[in-house]
Amino acid sequence: YALAEIAVTGPAMGISGTAYAFAAAVGPPTATLPITYTWQATGQSPVVHSGAGLSDAVAFTWYVTGTQQITVTAQNCGSLISQARSITIIHEHRTYLPLVLRQ
Repeated sequence: YALAEIAVTGPAMGISGTAYAFAAAVGPPTATLPITYTWQATGQSPVVHSGAGLSDAVAFTWYVTGTQQITVTAQNCGSLISQARSITIIHEHRTYLPLVLRQ
């Protein structure tokens, strides 16, 4: 059976240098297996998982700030479907205060 829907989940915001997981689930439950998932994200090498089931997951880490786009494409013998999602990456701001010791 052909793929009719795909849902992508994952965080909407993150901090640079941290890995973030994204998951995809396809339907209907009667879709013909196996399914190949291709993940493409801004500034990242594509990730391909072949022979998968009705869901898949991947993690990406960005070291640059700004909005990053993630697109996942799922394909089986009868169809191809894709969906995009974005995450905004910010720098972690740390403030270091002087240490004062009292005696």
